[in-house]
Amino acid sequence: MKQYLYFIPILIIYSFFYQKKRSDKKINSFKTAQVQLRNFDSLIKLSKSKKEFDLMVDYSEKYIELAIKSKEYKKAISRGIKVIYYINTHFGQRERAFKLLNKIEKFKNKIDDSFLIGAIYLKKGGLYFNGKNYTKAIDNYTIAINTFTDKDSIHSADAYFFRGQAYYNGHNFLSALSSYEKALDYYTSLNDVHYAFYTKSAMINIHGANGFIDKAIQERLKLINEKIETDFTLGLSNDYQNLAAEYKKNKQYKKQKFYLTKAVEKAKKENDEFKNLSYIYCDLAQYYLDNNKNNKAKTYYELATKLIKTSDNDNYHYYKKLRSYYLYKNNNLKQALVVAKQVLFDAKKQHHTQDVIDAEKLLYKIFKAQSNFGEALKHYDSYNYIKDSIFNIEKLNILYYYQTLHEKKINDQKIQQQKSDILILKKEKKNKYILLISLLVLSLSIITLVYFFLNSRYLKRKQRLQRLYSQNLLSYIDNERKRVSKDLHDSLGQKLLLVKNQVLINSDKKGCELVNEAINEIRIISKNLQPNQIKQIGITKSIEDLIYELDSHYSTILVFGDIDNIDHLLTPKQELNLYRIIQECLNNIIKHSKADSAQVMINETRKRIFLSVKDNGVGFNYFEKYQKPNSIGLKNLKNRVIFLKGLIRVKSILNKGTTIEISFPKI
Repeated sequence: MKQYLYFIPILIIYSFFYQKKRSDKKINSFKTAQVQLRNFDSLIKLSKSKKEFDLMVDYSEKYIELAIKSKEYKKAISRGIKVIYYINTHFGQRERAFKLLNKIEKFKNKIDDSFLIGAIYLKKGGLYFNGKNYTKAIDNYTIAINTFTDKDSIHSADAYFFRGQAYYNGHNFLSALSSYEKALDYYTSLNDVHYAFYTKSAMINIHGANGFIDKAIQERLKLINEKIETDFTLGLSNDYQNLAAEYKKNKQYKKQKFYLTKAVEKAKKENDEFKNLSYIYCDLAQYYLDNNKNNKAKTYYELATKLIKTSDNDNYHYYKKLRSYYLYKNNNLKQALVVAKQVLFDAKKQHHTQDVIDAEKLLYKIFKAQSNFGEALKHYDSYNYIKDSIFNIEKLNILYYYQTLHEKKINDQKIQQQKSDILILKKEKKNKYILLISLLVLSLSIITLVYFFLNSRYLKRKQRLQRLYSQNLLSYIDNERKRVSKDLHDSLGQKLLLVKNQVLINSDKKGCELVNEAINEIRIISKNLQPNQIKQIGITKSIEDLIYELDSHYSTILVFGDIDNIDHLLTPKQELNLYRIIQECLNNIIKHSKADSAQVMINETRKRIFLSVKDNGVGFNYFEKYQKPNSIGLKNLKNRVIFLKGLIRVKSILNKGTTIEISFPKI
């Protein structure tokens, strides 16, 4: 027993170190995973910048696997959403894209991010849409809409728009219209002008799809005018092309040609990202072929041919339709037959019903021209069968559209009636309290009006007394300045002249220089105290002289100005107050700011004069300084601005300088 007890401490110590080793291993593993994720992220960015998209997708899938393994679910889902576009659209690997989305969807409950969760279903909806499974596309778009929150409003708008497209392609036009309306509300509130117009265009297509061509034309013209008025030209070429197609359906061929020409003009000015110009050239070539103008058609056919780059583009299929028709119209029946069969095959594969109809009709014409009447009849029957089926479907759609509109109108009327009844009941209930509330409001209003009336009188009287006090104070200050200036000039100035004469008699040059300096100082002080020259030389020149004198007198600071001519724009009292304001500002700068430079600017406008005094000194706290009892200069400055009926604004930043801006009306 003692032997067992001896081994217990050893086991405890071993267990402790073993657990620590396992914890350290986990930490090191976590650190390694984070480093690997960062490395993969760098590789993804590098391959994307080099447009090596196959590598980018491979690295992204490895990143997602590692992120899931490391329980970094948010990173895994975010990366998955970003790479889906390249897998599905760039490489056309829809099943691979589905597999990846299904993988990250399993971890949606592990994160709390409405955008990322909603984006999973938005992407799935897009995959189903591309696969023509519109029912599942609608289901996934709806889940995305219900998942997104208010902060994801732009993504909600996109989900509504894409759901509208799915409803439209599934011939559920009323539901499509409802989704488009929701999307339009979002885009409008978000000020997304581009997609707002794009949504309006999609809504117009619903009118055309239901045979309401006149309505479609009317709304399309309205949309185009709205774009032109708001100077939003993006996509105008496409709008003109759609309008031309609607005029063609209405058999208004001159207008078709006119708007196709307009579409070309706009497309040439646009950034032709989707090669819209090639589509328009195809339509123009088709127009001239329909009108047996083969030479003219050739011009646009060749222009379209130049713009077609690869057979992978959507516009190549559009071009192939034209090519088959062009070859037929130019009697190259053998080649036309080959291309027309390709068009029919592609149209059936892509479920483009209208293209199937057009291809069957063209094949009928080609075989007929080749006297192969058996094949011609076969394609003619196929053409008529599909066309009649579509016509019947369109008639049913129109009937259903009108029926649903009628039912919606009746339901809306019922809802409106119910709302009206509820409002009436609420009004009846409120009527019991209206008299009491009215009396209470009236009493409070009277009390408030009396209070405001008395308070207004008090404030006006206070302002009047304040203004009168300011005017009297300024008048007193100016009179005192005038008296002191006169005393300095008449008394002390004369005595200094006598001293100067006595010094000259004694031939004391140094004393004479000191007396001259004292006389000049007194003259400057006297002049600053009472600037009589304003009347003689004008306010503009007086301000310029003041700036010049201060700049000349003080070597430590550069004083300069940019002064508009404001002579004869102010009364004498206004001129004096403006002069004093500038004088006070510059004196404060010289005494307190420690500035290297000071600038005075006066600008005259049609109704007002603007003054700006700026320095690059130490700055100060204006409100704190103004509250101090000894801030007489600032208070006088404000009083002078009040006298001018002006506004003052002080911007001061410590160690960055001060700017005083004053504006006041002319006489």
